[in-house]
Amino acid sequence: MSATDDEAHHHAAELEFENSNRRRIDEEAFFEACGFVDAMLNRSRDKIIVLHNPSWHAGVIGIVASRLVERYHLPVVLLTTIDGVAKGSARSILGFDIHSAIKRCEHMVVSFGGHKYAAGVSIQVDRVGDFREAINAVATEMITEQMLVPEIRVDAALDLNDLSPKLFAIIRQFQPFGPDNARPIFYAKNVEVAGTPRVVGKTTGHLKFQVRSSTVLRSAGGYAPNVVPFTLGGGVLEAIAFGLGDRIKELVGPDGRGRKDLELVFFLEENEYNGKVTPQLVVRDIR
Repeated sequence: MSATDDEAHHHAAELEFENSNRRRIDEEAFFEACGFVDAMLNRSRDKIIVLHNPSWHAGVIGIVASRLVERYHLPVVLLTTIDGVAKGSARSILGFDIHSAIKRCEHMVVSFGGHKYAAGVSIQVDRVGDFREAINAVATEMITEQMLVPEIRVDAALDLNDLSPKLFAIIRQFQPFGPDNARPIFYAKNVEVAGTPRVVGKTTGHLKFQVRSSTVLRSAGGYAPNVVPFTLGGGVLEAIAFGLGDRIKELVGPDGRGRKDLELVFFLEENEYNGKVTPQLVVRDIR
C-alpha cells in the first residue's frame, strides 16, 4: 500500500516498465524460436518441437511455448540454461499427454513434473539432442493424425468496431493462456482489407495486412475514453496470419483492391516493437 499519490504513481510506473520489458523479452524469444522452427521443422518426421537456447529468459519460457503450440499445432518443449542445466516448459495439443511422454523418457531427464497438457522438465545440456529424438519417437507413437488437424472453436462473434483498450485489458486478465485456459477466439464479418497485404517470413510464408470494419465510425460521442474503438474514423488494426502466405489472393477483390466482405477467425494479442505496444489480430482462418 502506498502512503501518497506520488508513491502510488511511482510504483505503477515501475510495474508498467517491468510488464513492458517482459512483453519485449517474450516477443524476442517467440520470433527467434519461430525462426528456428521454420528452418528445421519437417512435419513428416517431427511430431514434437524441442528447442534449447541458453539465452532465453526463464520467466517467459512457458508463455512462448504456449504461443508456439498455437502457431504450429504441435507439442512443444522449450528450454533455457539455468546453473548449467537445460530447464524449461512443455506444452501440448489436445489429446496428447505430454507428461506421460516425458515419463517414458525419464531416464534422460534430471527431473520433471506437471500434468497432461503442461509440464516442467530439466535435462543435462549434452543430452538435449538425445531427448529430442527419444520424445519424438514417443510422440510419433502416441499422436494420431486426427490430433494434428487443427480445430478452431469460436467463442464469440465480434465487430471490429467493438475492439477497444478496455476489451484488450479484460482479455489480458485471463492470462496465462494454455490448453486448459485457451485464448478466446473471435469471428468477425464485414471486414475490409486496408492497404496492401504482403507475405513475410524467410522460409514459411505469413500474411501481414491491415483491417478495419466496413462500417466506419465517425464520432467518439458517447464513448468513455477507455472504450473508444481502435477503428474510430477509419483507423486500421494490424493483422497477421501465420502460415497462410499462399492465400494472399483471397484478400483482394475482383477490382484489385482489398476486399470489404472478408470473414476472419482470430484471437487478440498485444504486439510490442521498439517500445510501442499495439493491438494485433492473429488470424487463424479467412473466408
